Amino acid sequence: MLGTLTIGTPAHHHNLTFFPLLWPETREPSYTLLSTAIDEGLAVVEEVNESGSVPNLAVKNKCDRPLLIPRARFLIGAKQNRVINITVLVAAGVKFVLPVSCVEAAAGDISHGIRVEVLCPTVAAE
Repeated sequence: MLGTLTIGTPAHHHNLTFFPLLWPETREPSYTLLSTAIDEGLAVVEEVNESGSVPNLAVKNKCDRPLLIPRARFLIGAKQNRVINITVLVAAGVKFVLPVSCVEAAAGDISHGIRVEVLCPTVAAE
């Protein structure tokens, strides 16, 4: 695959030079983002059990390819709002226990499920 890359025109800024690596054609990623999968009904994020566990949520990947869960995304809903602690790639068809941190108590009805929000894009991009 690396043999198909070409080196693009370098960009300079002070003492830094950037050489872009270009693919000959645009490709779909080999994974699905968590937010996309939730929107399409291909992933479910829920409490690990009835009583819940503050530092963990269960993720069911119903996709036919891996699910990318980026760190620093906020998961809004369930018993408490949480932020994802690590970036992880979950294999297709797998249920995974995701480490999270509590950010505040949820204000809404937990029957509506969990959604993903990027509230701090500069932190998430690190």
